[in-house]
Amino acid sequence: MSQGWPTVILWVPDSNVVRTPGEPITIDDVPASYEVEARQQYDTATSAGLGVCFDAICTIGDATCATVLWPVDSLEAERLMFPSDGGLKLCAAVPRTEGRAL
Repeated sequence: MSQGWPTVILWVPDSNVVRTPGEPITIDDVPASYEVEARQQYDTATSAGLGVCFDAICTIGDATCATVLWPVDSLEAERLMFPSDGGLKLCAAVPRTEGRAL
């Protein structure tokens, strides 16, 4: 990953990301096996043909915390500006922030 983000990726479920105004992003407990589930989510998203997004949300130490996201239908894909060919969208938070793990 460029833009100064760490190349070690910690895949986290989007549901485990806690965003509270004025506080660091918090990453709730992440199962050690979640990387396998993230790969399965990517496969599910690409087979739907609506696009998929890798979203780098924060760093924790020397790792980038990222989620796998995809739209539920073509309307949402258009609204969220997913690639019209069903490809990959990469997002990174600006400015990059240090999160915290629970």
